[in-house]
Amino acid sequence: MAGTSFPNGISVPQVNLTVLSDFALLKTENAMDYVKEFQDVAKDSFIMKSIASGNAKYTPQQTFRQYYDDNKMVQGFKVVADVSSITAGAAITVTLSSLSHEQGGKYSPVALGQIYKNDVNDTEWEVRAINKSVAGAHTATIAPAQASTVPAVVAATAYFILQGYNSTKEAGSQRDGVYKFWGKRERSLQILNTYKSYTDLAMFEKIEQGDQSYYAIDKTNIEPEHMVTEELTLVFGKAKDNLTLAVGNKNTTAQGMLPQIQALGTYMPGAIINKAFFQDMKRANDADGFTNKYEVLCDTEFQILYQDFLVTEGVANNIRVEINPKDKEIQAVFDYADTVKYYGVEISLKNYPFFNSARYADAPINTGFWRKTAVWLPVGTRNVNEGDAEGGRGATVSVPYYRVRYMSDSEGGQMNFLNTSGALLSPTSSTTREANISLTSYKGLEMYGLKSFKLVKLA
Repeated sequence: MAGTSFPNGISVPQVNLTVLSDFALLKTENAMDYVKEFQDVAKDSFIMKSIASGNAKYTPQQTFRQYYDDNKMVQGFKVVADVSSITAGAAITVTLSSLSHEQGGKYSPVALGQIYKNDVNDTEWEVRAINKSVAGAHTATIAPAQASTVPAVVAATAYFILQGYNSTKEAGSQRDGVYKFWGKRERSLQILNTYKSYTDLAMFEKIEQGDQSYYAIDKTNIEPEHMVTEELTLVFGKAKDNLTLAVGNKNTTAQGMLPQIQALGTYMPGAIINKAFFQDMKRANDADGFTNKYEVLCDTEFQILYQDFLVTEGVANNIRVEINPKDKEIQAVFDYADTVKYYGVEISLKNYPFFNSARYADAPINTGFWRKTAVWLPVGTRNVNEGDAEGGRGATVSVPYYRVRYMSDSEGGQMNFLNTSGALLSPTSSTTREANISLTSYKGLEMYGLKSFKLVKLA
């Protein structure tokens, strides 16, 4: 019969309300799609930017090891006290500083027959005797390589740099080798959760917002809320050793990005943006020797002072650089603008809302601990040792300076897990008329070459 449509219905055992979270399907290969879907929050997220850029790494357990090599090309040492002699060419004994040792003071650079240069005055010294019996306080008996030199070492300024083994005898005896020391750190993932719970009234009763229920309006907020939780924890979160009251909380040694930089990176509190500031940044950058390209996250006050300085100096117009074509989509979505090159260092700036508590939490404007703050994030890769399955050192590989570590059921698996319960979602498993939803993720931030990360807090 004309106008008849069919089949007019379907037959199924039961119709349930299905709750789906797109965020629970997030993987490294589709991260950019989720950034676009949740762009209002994701464009401000350092963590989502890292994942979308491919800076994410699966780990099979909550604790992972970092093997790192922060050694420079040539070894050196400092001493703890002034030592001198009135006799030209005489030997003196110096005690190495605690920072001139490795592995709890067990190892130090000095060996018999080595030649060192005191970098402060260009004098050369021969190591004639060593004593490594006291951990963290090894001693070396050194003498000037030139007989006319009067021995004098000032601990505050002296820095001894290895020159090698010079002018050894032909067919001479074997000397101690010089070896790089691989450091090891253990890092922990954070277990991050975001929860929602609704009663039947919240799910069914209409409210005066487009004739929708509270549930219909609110349920889509769980993904951006979880994204913000990840951001605040993995960027700002400190190690916690006194969590006892809240059910489900546990102490953790995990640290976010900023606490790691404060502890092991380059921290510059009380700085002032002027020419001397950028000169000091250039000196620090050349000294650490890592990279000449940085992405900078900053708060509103820092950005105002930074741009005022560039305009005054004429920098903004004179040395602006082009963005690499392959980075354009990432740069555009995450709004890294104001890209300039100053003293040979390329800087791309982004106003980071999570430094601005007025922006994300409605605090009074121009207040909060992180006002006038910026963090320099190195761009590029480092050669590191990722370790093997047994926890030892493995192969040396090239990795980004930072990446998000995540735990999943398998490598390449989902990064966020959706959990639901309650009769309103799954009647067969509960008699309680409610809907409980949670998103859970296991993530941590892995950072290499920490000295290259620069945290600036203006006066």
